[in-house]
Amino acid sequence: MNAMNAMMANLSPLLASISVQDRLWFGDESFTQAGSQSDWMFHFIWWCSVVSFVGLMGLMVWFSLKWRRREGKAAPSSPHHNTALEITWTIIPTIFFFVMFFEGFRGYINMSYAPVGSIECNLTAQRWQWSLEYPGGQVSSEFATETEGARATDIKQYFSDQDSPIWYFPAGQPVLLRMTSTDVIHSFWVPDFRMKYDVFPNRYTSYTFTPEPLDDTARVMQDEELGAYQYRDHTVFCAEYCGDYHSEMAAIIRVVPQEIYEAKLEIFGSPRGTLAERGQLVAMQNGCFACHSVNGDGNTGPTWKDLYNNEHQYTDGSTVLADDNHIREAIYEPAAKIRAGYPNQMVSYQGNISTEQLGWIIAYMKTLSEATPEAERAAAEVDPDAEGGEGEAADGEGESTEGTPSGG
Repeated sequence: MNAMNAMMANLSPLLASISVQDRLWFGDESFTQAGSQSDWMFHFIWWCSVVSFVGLMGLMVWFSLKWRRREGKAAPSSPHHNTALEITWTIIPTIFFFVMFFEGFRGYINMSYAPVGSIECNLTAQRWQWSLEYPGGQVSSEFATETEGARATDIKQYFSDQDSPIWYFPAGQPVLLRMTSTDVIHSFWVPDFRMKYDVFPNRYTSYTFTPEPLDDTARVMQDEELGAYQYRDHTVFCAEYCGDYHSEMAAIIRVVPQEIYEAKLEIFGSPRGTLAERGQLVAMQNGCFACHSVNGDGNTGPTWKDLYNNEHQYTDGSTVLADDNHIREAIYEPAAKIRAGYPNQMVSYQGNISTEQLGWIIAYMKTLSEATPEAERAAAEVDPDAEGGEGEAADGEGESTEGTPSGG
């Protein structure tokens, strides 16, 4: 094993550093330690296959020409056994197969088991959104469409029409994602990391990665609060077909310096803006706009446009006024009443968000409806943290509980 490790140490820099190969096969180099190891294995197996194929085909052509049957000359008898040759072509390939197995297994372990001290995050998949919770319970309040000049925004213009969350992680620090799904099977795929892990309902799968340190190739972000800092974006896709908007289920992993990561977590832990703005953010974080439009357009769920304080027809023949209590029920018990013309496919959000956050969502829905009384609309536009905002914000929000938006 020592000799094998020495051989791998000598070959690894040669194969893994060939950026031409990386760009040919993957479009770019890998940006994690496990990804670099995966690239090395791919190149190693590729060149073993190329050399074996070319060598065997060359020998086959040479043998065919050299020992071809000639007119007037009897064919020599064919040898049926050569111990030295058989041992050679058994042992040499076996050595390469052992290298492939042990190095491949080591790479798998490195992607499956996190080092001590890793940043442990909970990642939840649902149709059609990824949600990530940091160790302190924070949830990102930034989305790809808000990022000026980022590679993430460039990618989103081609792959998705809906907003995708941006997750911040520190460069050089190991991260452990504990992943589960609330509905169907999804697949967490980060092309830049050379990995794809299935995400299942009712069980956990895990993936660990260590982002490469930032270098001169990293981009520079100008932030009003934090100033200029380096970053590198990596796009997350779903690689398991999960329904209508499967192709738009994306997110952004943004690798930044440690101090920026800590500053972002502090910002994410402090809600900002008016009640309606906070409600819009919570809805985005929980993937509500993947099913519900806010402009009246049709979707897999009812539009939020003019939903609040209007009556709607349901499959049991009843007509219900969409007030605060009804919206609360639709979020926590979506199967209790099904809107006419829509399937019973929404999952319950009971326990996913706090009571306060549900109040924000209701406040946001009030701003989208022309039937909302003027006093309630004004209360929804109050910033609780602004001077004089405290107290006013409570108007019209008394029925809030915990959850996320629903079919209404």
